[in-house]
Amino acid sequence: MKQSAFVIATLFSAVAADATTTANHNDAKQRMENDIKGYLSNGHKFENRVIKAAQQNAKRQKALRNDFKNEVRENIKTGHVVADEYKAAFEYEKSQITVTKPSAANNQWGSISVGNPQKVMDNYVAAYKHDRALGNEWKEDIQEYGQKSHASNEIAHKQVEAAWN
Repeated sequence: MKQSAFVIATLFSAVAADATTTANHNDAKQRMENDIKGYLSNGHKFENRVIKAAQQNAKRQKALRNDFKNEVRENIKTGHVVADEYKAAFEYEKSQITVTKPSAANNQWGSISVGNPQKVMDNYVAAYKHDRALGNEWKEDIQEYGQKSHASNEIAHKQVEAAWN
């Protein structure tokens, strides 16, 4: 609350010091009661404004978290697609590998060769590009969530500041 026990105690001591006559005492007592009612009323209004600001911020933050969770779900689905692309590239590469075992015909020199190496590389490059794009998407989503969360907190801060005035 905006008022404090110190302020109210000060008012009590001011009334006691000014109580030289009954008329002054009754007048001071009435002023003190009015001041205390004002302090309590203002404190109650302040608390209600702060509570309202906090509740509104909680609603905004919950909506932001839900939106972010949806973005995360999308990114995870895309991540599974990218993982499948890497797997497909690996499987294609495996299918293109030819192993020649050492024998008398090749003077005991074996070899491993890859058929269609450009297509093998193109598959990995495509998966890599999609992986990079997904990484950038994650980065953008996280930054956007942070910015919106900060903006929501700034709104709440301004509402509390306004409640003090």
